[in-house]
Order: sequence, then structure tokens, then C-alpha cells
Amino acid sequence: IIQTILSAQQGVKSISIGYAEQGNRLQDIAAINALRDLTAYYLRYFKINNVNISTVFHQYMAAFPTDIEKAEDLIFNSAITAKLANSSRMMMKSPVEAIKIPSTKENEIGVKLSKGGFLFSDDMKFNYDLIKEEKNQIINEVNLIMKKILELGAGDIAKGAILGCTKGVIDIPFSPNKYNLGKVVCLRDISGAIRFADCGNLPFNKDIKEFHEQKIHERKIMERKTSIYEMLENDLQRISLNDFTSWPLDKNYIT
Repeated sequence: IIQTILSAQQGVKSISIGYAEQGNRLQDIAAINALRDLTAYYLRYFKINNVNISTVFHQYMAAFPTDIEKAEDLIFNSAITAKLANSSRMMMKSPVEAIKIPSTKENEIGVKLSKGGFLFSDDMKFNYDLIKEEKNQIINEVNLIMKKILELGAGDIAKGAILGCTKGVIDIPFSPNKYNLGKVVCLRDISGAIRFADCGNLPFNKDIKEFHEQKIHERKIMERKTSIYEMLENDLQRISLNDFTSWPLDKNYIT
């Protein structure tokens, strides 16, 4: 959102806003729709008009499954998610993502799998109420962060973003940037959705913090684990180790 505003203020008229798939379909659909709506809202807030915005859904960007069948399942179902989210475009993967640079033939397989997912999605049904709940959760969190950024910059979003990074109002897990505070820790909940195990200095209210605490607590109970970092290590490796039942991870991440 910040990049979009800064680009538009410099005269850019066509902007793509990207989202990297996380693996829980309800959350991914909610997130890309929240991104679309929030970007439009903040463009209006800054009185910026006549900017064409398109959304880009990136198929899973982290370490890919080494098992070809599971990689193919991921690509097929990722395309379903992209279509259900009404994304303008999709960045596609190939089944050999974890192994090597794909050949023309292997890229062709990825295209065919994605096309199959698009077509299959026409008959899919999903819970709009749950998506709306997740979308509202994301919108509330983003608005609190944006409010603090605008406060820090006294209305100047560029200054606010710079100060926000140094203070941890913008905090990216695993960022190599030396100015990133690195206090925020994210884990998956029992459905594979991404939650905050440690909110760091993010300007969240009590309700939001308690929401995430409860989601992490549910997982601790189900897995009988107390170590955040043990769960984090597991999250970072499971997909690449093919240690998942099916994609997306909804309702099958912790069983």
C-alpha cells in the first residue's frame, strides 16, 4: 500500500499490488481482497485518482515440495485460490521448483495444471462468512499500522514509513535489512493460517493481540508443544519436506 501511494505520487498510473500465497485458502482469498480494498481506500485518502490497480497472486514463494505429485497438487490448488480471489494475474510455478530451473516442457506442465485449477474453481463453493471475518481481521490490523505510520510522519507517508521501520511499526520476519527490527514472529495456526506469535512493536490493540494469542494457544494444546521456535522451525521446513497431507492446508495442517 505504501509503495503504491509513493509510486502514484510520482506519477505512476498503472500499479500491480502483489500477494504471496501462504497456504490457507480462506486467509489467502481474504488477504488479496483486503489488499485490493485497502489500496483503493488509501489512494482516495491521499486524493489520488486515475490510477489503474491490478492484483497479482504469487503461487507459494517459500521452499517448494520436492515430491513432484505434491508440487503439482500445490500448483493446481493454488490456481483455484487465485481464481476464487478474483486476482487479476497469477505468478506461476512449475513442479520442479524445488529441484532445478524448469525446462519449457516443465513450465508447460505448470501452465496446464494452473488452467485445470482455474476451470475446476467454477464449481467450487466456500464459506463467505469466514472469509469476511478473516478479511475484517486483516483490515483492522493494517489500518492500525497505517494510522501509526501517518502519525509518525505527521501525514507524510514516506517519513512515516522510514520511522516506522526503525521503531518496529513495520516489521518483516526474516528480513535481511539491517534497519528491520526483527521482533515479530509468525507461526501457522491449526488450519495453516499465519498468526502472530510475537507482535513485537506492531501497534495492535488488546483484542487483536488476544486473537493471535488464542490461535497460537490452540496449536500448542493440539501439538502439546510450548516452544515457539520449535514450532517455527517445523513451519519453515514442513512444505519442503513434503510433510503435509494436501494443499491448501485448511483444516489439515495440525491433525
